[in-house]
Amino acid sequence: MDFEYYALMNEQSRTVFLQNLKELLELPSPSGYTDRVKDWIIKRIQSIASGHEIRTYVNHGIEIFVPGNGGRIERGVCSHYDTLGLYVASVGKDGKIRPGKVGGYPWSAVEGESVTIHAYNGVDYTGTVLFDKASTHIYGSAYEKEPRTNETMWIRLDEAATSEAEVKALGIDMGAFVSLRTHFEVTKSGYLKGRHLDNKGGVALLLTLLQELAEGQEKDLIHPLRIILTAGEEIGRGALFVNGLDELLIVDNAVVGEGQQSEEDKVTICVRDSTGPFNPDLIKQLDRLAKENQIASVFDIFKSYGSDAELVTRRGENTKTALIGAGISASHSYERTHLKAFEETWKLLRHYVYSG
Repeated sequence: MDFEYYALMNEQSRTVFLQNLKELLELPSPSGYTDRVKDWIIKRIQSIASGHEIRTYVNHGIEIFVPGNGGRIERGVCSHYDTLGLYVASVGKDGKIRPGKVGGYPWSAVEGESVTIHAYNGVDYTGTVLFDKASTHIYGSAYEKEPRTNETMWIRLDEAATSEAEVKALGIDMGAFVSLRTHFEVTKSGYLKGRHLDNKGGVALLLTLLQELAEGQEKDLIHPLRIILTAGEEIGRGALFVNGLDELLIVDNAVVGEGQQSEEDKVTICVRDSTGPFNPDLIKQLDRLAKENQIASVFDIFKSYGSDAELVTRRGENTKTALIGAGISASHSYERTHLKAFEETWKLLRHYVYSG
């Protein structure tokens, strides 16, 4: 695709990144239901870096170990591949499916969205998230005035099942996971739109980095590197297996909106989130690398935001942590950013990984 702006990534890296992102977004992965995307990631890793040590964990965490060339700083770069989603909270006598939320977001972020229900028998069924009083022709102003809650939202199943017994006969029962349709789109002007750019964008960058290393750049890597992919960040269970690092750089999303400095065409260096400040030495290093290499970056603070770094620091690991990410508008909803933000993030990620 030809874009109407100056591209910062070389053509090969940009193509690899976008293909990784597209394929990741096609796979369902609400936190707790990540088998399919985990299997895809493992196959992808094996196809591009089969000679490296790969470790997998019960909670679907993945680590790829890349040896350095004489350096002694144990570095890690980390992104999570689990996403927001839903689950079946109950099935009523009339067959009405009440959903619960996987991760943190308001019901307004998914009202009217097409979904896939992953039944216990392995069959996928489609449906739509709706408010009980969705038709204005029937309920008038109630559509606008009444709140959206767990008790007023439901999933309209695209099957002729109108009783609890008929729905359960399909393999749909309490606890079954439900994934959201992503609607991913890349515009000619370079905008990326859809759900779950948080944080499959970060995962796509790390897989692109792994391919670059495997294709010859590993010789430029001074310090040993661990590429870490987690599968429970959205519910606070992601990086439970991560240990033994001197530095850990989280590559996640940055939030764009009122009161924030993050922008859709820049990489953000997060100074602190809801758990407190990140390591000041690592922040200074990232800022220096950005300035020295003309990377469009900003500082920002995320007051209602946590990341995989929290689990590592709370366990008492002697690890410096920091977080960078592309500025994403409407995070945890129908998201958007510009490819340039991912490219600026890519540049800062590379300069950090290859630095002394």
